Amino acid sequence: TTSITIKRWGMDSPINWRVKLQEGKDHPKNDRGMPRFPYEFENNTKTSALMLEMTKLIHNIGKVVTMDSRFCVAPGILALHDVGVSGQALIKKRGRFWPKHVPGNQIDEYMKDKPLGYAATLKQCIDGK
Repeated sequence: TTSITIKRWGMDSPINWRVKLQEGKDHPKNDRGMPRFPYEFENNTKTSALMLEMTKLIHNIGKVVTMDSRFCVAPGILALHDVGVSGQALIKKRGRFWPKHVPGNQIDEYMKDKPLGYAATLKQCIDGK
């Protein structure tokens, strides 16, 4: 994983980008057939582990990360919460269904009379978090 910090002209705070190059199936293995470079967050789901790895530099400092709809997964958002990162993601249906724990039909009902460009934040409590 590589970190890049970009300082934009006229802005006080930099924008941080992280890039992960994905290994293929031929990645190096140790004598027991396990990956030579162990994955730090292997006890999490694949998506949650990726979210944790990509936000590692901002753990426990109270930052917010905005993500694409592919990262709208409750276990990942909760895993970020556990390390002091607030996560927000675009929500959209995947085929005919909303992501698990997303009350999509209620959101649609709430937003149906709102003007174009209106935005709202939904806060949820899942597993006491």
